[in-house]
Amino acid sequence: MTTQERLAQALADRYRIERELGAGGMATVYLAHDLRHDRDVAIKVLHPDLGAALGGERFLTEIRTTARLQHPHILPLLDSGEADGLLFYVMPLVTGETLRTRLEREKQLPVADAVQITREVADALHHAHERGVVHRDIKPENILLQEGHALVADFGIALAVQTAGGQRMTQTGLSLGTPQYMSPEQAMGERTIDARSDIYALGAVTYEMLAGEAPFTGPSVQAIVARLLAESPRALGAQRKSVPEHVEAAVMQALEKLPADRFATAAEFAAALTTTGATIGATSLRPGAGRAATGASPRTVMTLTGIAAVSLLLAAWGWLRTPTGSAGRDSVAFAVDQTGALGITRPNISGVVPAALSPDGRMLAFVVRPVDVPMLAIQRLDQPTPTVLVGTENVDGGMVFAPDGKSVAYVQGRKLRRAALDGTPPVDITTMGGLTQVFSISWPPGDTIYFTIDGQRVFHRVIASSAQDLAAIPYPDSVATFNGLQAVPGTPWFLTASISGLDRRVYAVNRATSESRQLDVNATGAIPTPDGRHVLLVKSNQSVTIAPFDTKTLSVTGPEVRVLSELGGNEAQNASSVALSASGTIAYFARSRRENQLVEVARSGALRVLPGRPDSYKDPRWSPDESKVSFVLSDGEVIGAVHVDDLRAGTRTRISSDAMDLYPLWSQDGKELFFASLRAGPIGVWRTRVDRLGTDTAWTIKGTAARGHTAAIAPDGRTLLYRVTGTNGLDVYAAPIDGSEDGRPILNSPYDEMAPDISRDQRWLAYVSTESGRDEVYVTAWPGLGARRQISSGGGDEPRWNPKGGELFYRNGDALIAVRLEERDGLPAAVRRDTLFQGAYRSQVRWAQYDVSADGQRFLMIREGARKDPVVVITNWLAGAIETLERGG
Repeated sequence: MTTQERLAQALADRYRIERELGAGGMATVYLAHDLRHDRDVAIKVLHPDLGAALGGERFLTEIRTTARLQHPHILPLLDSGEADGLLFYVMPLVTGETLRTRLEREKQLPVADAVQITREVADALHHAHERGVVHRDIKPENILLQEGHALVADFGIALAVQTAGGQRMTQTGLSLGTPQYMSPEQAMGERTIDARSDIYALGAVTYEMLAGEAPFTGPSVQAIVARLLAESPRALGAQRKSVPEHVEAAVMQALEKLPADRFATAAEFAAALTTTGATIGATSLRPGAGRAATGASPRTVMTLTGIAAVSLLLAAWGWLRTPTGSAGRDSVAFAVDQTGALGITRPNISGVVPAALSPDGRMLAFVVRPVDVPMLAIQRLDQPTPTVLVGTENVDGGMVFAPDGKSVAYVQGRKLRRAALDGTPPVDITTMGGLTQVFSISWPPGDTIYFTIDGQRVFHRVIASSAQDLAAIPYPDSVATFNGLQAVPGTPWFLTASISGLDRRVYAVNRATSESRQLDVNATGAIPTPDGRHVLLVKSNQSVTIAPFDTKTLSVTGPEVRVLSELGGNEAQNASSVALSASGTIAYFARSRRENQLVEVARSGALRVLPGRPDSYKDPRWSPDESKVSFVLSDGEVIGAVHVDDLRAGTRTRISSDAMDLYPLWSQDGKELFFASLRAGPIGVWRTRVDRLGTDTAWTIKGTAARGHTAAIAPDGRTLLYRVTGTNGLDVYAAPIDGSEDGRPILNSPYDEMAPDISRDQRWLAYVSTESGRDEVYVTAWPGLGARRQISSGGGDEPRWNPKGGELFYRNGDALIAVRLEERDGLPAAVRRDTLFQGAYRSQVRWAQYDVSADGQRFLMIREGARKDPVVVITNWLAGAIETLERGG
């Protein structure tokens, strides 16, 4: 009996099988009539050998996850099941054609059509990726065209096959994915495939729609994969001149071999296809992104290749042609990635002043760690390797080039020092009293260096050549801290900024007279251009705008246009994280992205990765029934929004409506989340319904908003603990969740107290205190408090109780410690300490970055992935930015 006959007989009461429509690598498609609903449908049947190797139950369980995807550009899954040993799934019958059919007929599509199809597919992918579903087999055969619009079919089928089949896939002789559209990581058999693999595949499909063939072709799978791993796609512009440069740049970025160099989301890819201009944001500045690569000079190409080849510093991010009219010059964009060479064990770009550019824009100064000792390095942009300056050991950051570009001033201990680039030993400029964290530093033309120190309300200035201190310049009375010192060309004025709560003010300060003026702009920093005719404004949303500027009136004279996005660091650092040279080269600290994973770790250390793509997870907590996980997505030092992953449904939901939230805690009934938020200025506690976005409200105590960070909820669900910064440092307060009483301090000694956790029987409170001179875990009675006993030994953070009782967990470095407790003299005492496991799991002193299961046997943790803290450098950037402003965006 044929497969069609078996299927027709097994499904006779539900479907009438009409005929075969086609066959592919994994399945055969049949036209059928749905008897119950009187409609035609398409039934896909897995090849019998594949179905037998997989087994039906688990495959069908996995495929049901994709049935929950509801989107206008996703072909829905109507039904699935097993019939006479055949695994099948049912989809609507599309009356149009596949993209493959159209490509076979037309070979190349009009650019507008190709862009529209790509954007619609990208929209569908973004919808699925947001819910943790990766397609894994995007290709023209799986893109259906109906009435001029795209529908993506077979969503998640490849993942369902892989998840259900595991190693048994090798028994079938079938592979997942199609080689022409496989991402490099998929072709190499990487276990973790995330959304960026789909972005690569869509880039390959778009390339074929425009060029008439896939990026890589060959006589065999092996030949295609070999080209995929070793070669770069041929430039689209060389094959079809009508392809706009911004479209080519977007496609080439989607086809980057490293996932980190592609667009972070499908939505970014879609947006880039319709965004012209070279300076739309950091995401457009990635390898191969632009047509200028084909016309680069041999010397320049060799230099960038050499830079990418060494494992220390400059990984070429590719080329961008600046917009038409920008003096005909190309912009070179690359990133400093401080890993690998010179014995560097970890990246270290100062969070305050991460890098400095020489006035001519040809050299970059930054911090590296040979043998884990921070030192100053100089990278000449026309050289493949950097030079580490001997004598700069234990540099603290705060660096600036001299106006002649022949030396660098930097902070070392309590000294401001100067290192010449000719190899002569560094010399002292001045010794700084008090705190030594230089917040801002500037060396305008001349011999005077100006700097500010965190916590001191004056500008300091010193003669670089003679170490002669000059009078300090006091801040205006209303200002506590200034961020960034940027000299206004041809004037005695600095532009600088002050940040307090939601207040963002830009000031001009006269370095000769101490006069100050407030500018009418909202920004966290301001950087005049070399001719003073424009100003860059660093914004609180991690972006940079450009606007016209008048140096005589010290005022912005026209509208702003955004020219950069995705800055790293926090608001107090952003202005110092952007450097602009006199030549128009820009360098900035880019937002770091860590590809963490939510994992469940057994006491033995055995690990299970939870559903969901790698992301910048923070603050994880299980729901009361452990069916969901709450967390914050936080890139670098940018606070994110609260999200919830449903572990059973495989879906992700954004819970909080702002991007300034952290530390979510579940209510006892699992219906609400309490979290800390910066959205109203000072940190406060908020609450929101889990089932409805937009229900965020401030948590009030007797009608007044509570100020502090969420810390813990008592097991009975009646009391919320929150952390505040008081006169004694960090203290812990408690208040009824119903807000009927004022908060009361429960831990407010002269030392810092943090990370409280109440035992399940509500008898004991564990917390971290610094009273011994380092972080240690203590236990006291709850709710009466009183005497306390130290539980940790040799340091301890992040205490969490075993819900079963008799045991407390805490972190010590990379280790998770379990302490068996026994009550003695009215308090728990440690009778045994065991290291359960060690690993690169996220940790944080003030808030436990893990959770404990109800049975005390499993731990919800964040496994930390690779992190890069890049400084992005773009030569000839300013001309394109000004042209973007003149065009109006």
